[in-house]
Amino acid sequence: MSIGYWFEAAALSFRNPREGAAWVIGQRLPLSVAATALALTALVSAILTSAVFLAFGLQDTPELGAMARSPLVMAAVQILVQLLGSLAIFHIGRQFGGRGSLPGTMAVMAWLEALMILLQCAQVLLLVLIPGFAEAFGFIGAALFFWLLTQFITELHGFRSAATVFLGVIGFGILLSILLTIVLLLVVGPDALTAQGLTP
Repeated sequence: MSIGYWFEAAALSFRNPREGAAWVIGQRLPLSVAATALALTALVSAILTSAVFLAFGLQDTPELGAMARSPLVMAAVQILVQLLGSLAIFHIGRQFGGRGSLPGTMAVMAWLEALMILLQCAQVLLLVLIPGFAEAFGFIGAALFFWLLTQFITELHGFRSAATVFLGVIGFGILLSILLTIVLLLVVGPDALTAQGLTP
């Protein structure tokens, strides 16, 4: 498969996310391959983000916490979040009558991460060429992430209402953030989190 093939698939996913998700699901990747793709895309994303922090001297910014100073920590967190997110999307979706499989879920999430890596690359170019627009592009990228995620889940599980899926995504995101904060507080304590810039 040529690079042009992959860019064409990416263009399809941005243009019509549900068709893009159907294409990924149609590949019928084994669980091991889908899980490997998920881990690799998360790793590449973490490496790219760390490289940007180093290139622009952001690794010592207190607000960014420990992840900005340690690519390994960032990669581990990224992979963990992707894994937990995939499991949640699979199990919660099935609880509400969805038809998605675990390999399909991981494949779709890996593809979503690959699309986000393309946006990251575009944002890096903007940081170099048009720095003032790079921050605005970051907000556009965040909006695209939630839009693509919603459409991918809708197609994956065969749900009818993308709006309902979107509300579920936002609700789960808030709940997950609260749970992760509680876990971190219990594990390392509030003083450590404050020192790392992870709490106000």
